[in-house]
Amino acid sequence: MVEEKKDFQILSLCGGGIRGLYTISVLATLEELLAEKTNNPDYWIGQHFDLISGTSIGGILALGLANGVTARELLHILDKKRKIIFPNRLGYWLFFKQLFTSRREHTPYDYL
Repeated sequence: MVEEKKDFQILSLCGGGIRGLYTISVLATLEELLAEKTNNPDYWIGQHFDLISGTSIGGILALGLANGVTARELLHILDKKRKIIFPNRLGYWLFFKQLFTSRREHTPYDYL
């Protein structure tokens, strides 16, 4: 008896901070379309993959998907908590920049 070889399906999600919102929104949209097509509101896109992995925010999303959380739920959580998870770091940069820069512009004549 010949055993049929099954393909091993992998979903790998990239990192990139708030850009993870784009990644999960694509998966949530696909999941929503498949939920409508199959007439199953509890449709879970993770069922199609043998291995789900990721880096940084992609890894966090992968953990959720691998544990049965739908992409739609993850999108809702990430969108709702994005300001807490990804605070605006520009404020910190401006503070530290002030510590190491002059208050006035230097001209070429200053160095003569």
